[in-house]
Amino acid sequence: MNLKLLEYQQFIKIKRDNNKVEIHDCVRNKYLILTPEEHVRQLFIQFLILKMGYSKNRLSVERALEYNTLGKRFDLLIYDKDTKPFMLVECKSPKTNLTKGSLEQVSTYNQVLNVPFLCVTNGKETHVFSVDYEQKKTTLLENFPAFE
Repeated sequence: MNLKLLEYQQFIKIKRDNNKVEIHDCVRNKYLILTPEEHVRQLFIQFLILKMGYSKNRLSVERALEYNTLGKRFDLLIYDKDTKPFMLVECKSPKTNLTKGSLEQVSTYNQVLNVPFLCVTNGKETHVFSVDYEQKKTTLLENFPAFE
């Protein structure tokens, strides 16, 4: 699905400081080095808040988790109204094609979190999957899940 994330560029704060270009993360309320992946993440966060009505208080950005004794960091985790993990999001650079490997990466992190929805995005295209744990399968969705 194409979420037209560039429509949210006007809500992104970018500043230049000494030879650095930084982007504001409204969830963590701080400026970060502007990388292509970070730009996609911040556009996606604006989409979640402005278009989908998700609360920024229900978003967790770049947090550590442990998978098979390995330290990993997810890009974005969304919690539902009961503060249970709802959707895990993996953000890629716009130059990175979304592949089976992208889904495998977010699926690996999900073995720890067990969310009902997985998402991978490079800003140009976005794939969202529902996860059926009983039947052990994922289904590609046509529409972005509404916040409950």
